[in-house]
Amino acid sequence: GREPETMPEARNGRLATIEADLKNAEVRVLAALSGDSALIAAVRESDMHRAVAAQVFQVPVHEVTDHQRSVDKSFLFGAAYFAGPDTLAASTKVTVDHAKAVLMALNRAFPVAFEFMNATKREALAKGYVSTFLGRRRRPSGLYSPDQGVREKALRQAGNSVIQGTAAEVCYAGWLRSMHRLRKAGLDAYAEAQVHDSVLY
Repeated sequence: GREPETMPEARNGRLATIEADLKNAEVRVLAALSGDSALIAAVRESDMHRAVAAQVFQVPVHEVTDHQRSVDKSFLFGAAYFAGPDTLAASTKVTVDHAKAVLMALNRAFPVAFEFMNATKREALAKGYVSTFLGRRRRPSGLYSPDQGVREKALRQAGNSVIQGTAAEVCYAGWLRSMHRLRKAGLDAYAEAQVHDSVLY
């Protein structure tokens, strides 16, 4: 997570296309902002999702199945996006009760991260806005709506804005630093495009 994953894609004489991918940026941001030591330890593992699944399903890492890893990956990203059990059940094709059980298991494994998520919602209600790590603000509409469904959606948007907004800042900082390092190495490089948390040079 400290260095972007790089992969040459094509070569044509002296030209090359390189992809810099900041893997799992949102989950890493959640770990850093919350200070959850268990989640921080997990994201530092070579296979983050297998390490997290081991804690969620309470089995040794080497006993985690591919299915358990896949389920954990979907739910961990969903939790980082502040998705609820209904959304996660629909996207992973499981029952709502099963989705709730997996979220509860994640909560038990990473209580500090989940408390940070709840605190973010409380802050949104108290201030009327949330802020990213670099101080950019968002004021979700509907925070004080009398309609519970509208309020809950606004609270999810508030939390999502903190995580994804900060992840975007991290990616942009990585973009600038990568450009600086490429130029410092004497390469005539430029950023061609950004797709989610990847940059093509």
